[in-house]
Formats: sequence, C-alpha cells, structure tokens
Amino acid sequence: MASLFGFRPRGLGLSALETAAYYAARNGITTPPTVHRLPATAADDKTDIERADYRHVGRPPVTLYTIPAPRRAAASWVGPPAISSRQTPSANSSACPTRPQQNAVD
Repeated sequence: MASLFGFRPRGLGLSALETAAYYAARNGITTPPTVHRLPATAADDKTDIERADYRHVGRPPVTLYTIPAPRRAAASWVGPPAISSRQTPSANSSACPTRPQQNAVD
C-alpha cells in the first residue's frame, strides 16, 4: 500500500514497467515495447541502461529508461547507505534532447 509519509493510504503503487505499460495503453498503444540496450559512453562505464519504446503510428509514444538489476548481489549489512552510489555518465538526463511535451490521449 502506498502512502505519503506513512499517512493516508493512497492505494497500490505500480512499478516503473507497469506505469509505462499503463501510459502506453492509455495512449492507445497495444503492441509490446521494443527494448534496446544503450551503449556506454565511456570505456570504464559498467552500468547497463535499457530503453523501452512503446510506439504506434499516430499515437503519442512512451519511453522508459531502466538500469537493470545486477546479475549477482550479496546480501550483507554494512551500515547505513552511502550518500552517493556508483554513477554513470551514460545516464545523464540533462543531456537528453528536449522536445515539446506531448499529452496523453484520453
């Protein structure tokens, strides 16, 4: 159950993938997304980024960028989380091309 600061439940939350699928369906797109793995922009960049594009001619597109979970992870307690995690120059949202906002089709 999702809530704001633990107060007043606001219903079930959706994952990023479910949210993108919701907006695609809302825009009248019924086909599954085309998923592409984006190339790293630096030789030492080990972060994978995937782009899922929901497209249909004449319908507003929906695009979702995700960073897939690591292939393996070890669960251990090492204390509180660090202030900053590993960063990647490939995921620079300010470098994305800007374009006019497209409204969803109601």
